[in-house]
Amino acid sequence: MSQSIEVLNLRTQRDFQYVMKMENQMKGLRTKFRQIEDDRKSIMARNFQELKDKMDELKPLIPVLEQYKMDAALISHICSHSIGSKCCI
Repeated sequence: MSQSIEVLNLRTQRDFQYVMKMENQMKGLRTKFRQIEDDRKSIMARNFQELKDKMDELKPLIPVLEQYKMDAALISHICSHSIGSKCCI
């Protein structure tokens, strides 16, 4: 009987050491996942800010582009009335 208890005790100690080792590995993985998540959020925030800055830089060009479109339409209209169907450019 005491031998069975001794075997059970040894097995329990071995299993407990295994569980403790696994717990430490799980804590390490959890820390790594948190770091990855924080890095991902930081990268996303930085990329969003870069994109926003680029959009702010390009916004003033929208009216210029619209004016070019209107100018092209006006030139086409003038050409069609002055020369017929041939463009004057």
